[in-house]
Amino acid sequence: MAKYDAATREILMWGIGGLVAASLVGWAWSSEQQDPIQRAKPTSLEQVK
Repeated sequence: MAKYDAATREILMWGIGGLVAASLVGWAWSSEQQDPIQRAKPTSLEQVK
C-alpha cells in the first residue's frame, strides 16, 4: 500500500508539473505568435485615422 501511495503521488506530481509546463509553453508560444502579426498589421484605430 505504501509503494502504491508513493507511486500515485509521483504520478500526480509529474502530471501536475506536466500540465503547468505545457500551459506555460503554450502561452509563451501563442503570445510569441501574436506579437509579430500585431506589429505587422495596423490596428483598427490606425486604419480609421
